[in-house]
Amino acid sequence: MHHARLLIGKLFVLPVVTNSLLYLVSITFTFSTETFAAQNQFWDLCRHSGSRHLHCDSIRKICSQVANVKIPPQDKPTDQEKLLLKGCSSDKLYYGYGNTSDPINARKCAFMQVEQNNADGVFDGTPILMTVYANGEGVKRDLDIALKFACDDESHAAAEFEGRVEHILQMKHETRQQRFDYCEDITSGYMSGICANRQASLDNALREIQYTRLFSKWSTGEKRSFEKMQFPWKSYLKAREAEIDQSGTDRGAMIIADQELLKKKFLSDLSDYEEGKMPKFSEHDSKRVDQELNFIYKKIQGGKENQVSGTVTRENIKLAQRAWLKYRDAWLVFAKLKYPAVSEAAWNTKLTRDRVELLKEFIN
Repeated sequence: MHHARLLIGKLFVLPVVTNSLLYLVSITFTFSTETFAAQNQFWDLCRHSGSRHLHCDSIRKICSQVANVKIPPQDKPTDQEKLLLKGCSSDKLYYGYGNTSDPINARKCAFMQVEQNNADGVFDGTPILMTVYANGEGVKRDLDIALKFACDDESHAAAEFEGRVEHILQMKHETRQQRFDYCEDITSGYMSGICANRQASLDNALREIQYTRLFSKWSTGEKRSFEKMQFPWKSYLKAREAEIDQSGTDRGAMIIADQELLKKKFLSDLSDYEEGKMPKFSEHDSKRVDQELNFIYKKIQGGKENQVSGTVTRENIKLAQRAWLKYRDAWLVFAKLKYPAVSEAAWNTKLTRDRVELLKEFIN
């Protein structure tokens, strides 16, 4: 009997490392019973419809061969370890999200979650077990055990289930050890968003380390000024989400990808400034790019249709533009304190050029 893991009527938020000075933004997904009902389970499809897109007979044969694979008793948690790991998340332990990855306790926690049927997150429990055994992390590498857990994990799209089984089976025949990742075989927009959010959380943790290094050289006043600039920056990021077409099933992943690009660019630019690579533009450059921005914005807002691109409306762009203007003004205040040698015209040109590039998407 195969059991799917369900999250019913609850919020699922991948952990995001935060810092009072950072602008990190997490994405929150709400999963209902309807959401999970839409995730076709492999064995039900094979049993009732015999989908021609699935390899039911071959997958059934593969899984039958590993159904009775034994788990070494020493791999599972002792009673004492269960007490110490009570309430644990194998997902958090394995990926770390800013803390040190702990694959050993992640494995033991995952066994507990499977045994107690209390895997809360998408990556908790069975996915962690197939991953640590496939990669040999904190335990002897055993692809048969990994395959067994892949066969037991059917909580998402049928094609993803089949893909993971075939993926691990292929790894058994490779001479060079390949690293397995649960997100490599995704096919659904739902899991695309979940996996993108997981990666964003990991990237946020790495960015915090970089920010900490930068801030160590700053004065208290500079840090406070930067912190004040964060509210309009976060407000702009939030408004910018509505400028992403959300008509597809992978809309969650698309939003996260766009947010990540903006955040990566923000940090990259800040790092350049700290190294003395400042924008060098004139008053003439500033006026010219302002004119370009106004031209593009008016062209977008002057359209006959309210829908600009997919789900993006003129109102969405108007709100994002207002949020961006507040962020730009807040940056200018911060930059005047932190980088007084750079003119306001240079900063305005740099920031406005970045915004122009985003708006060009709607007129191309």
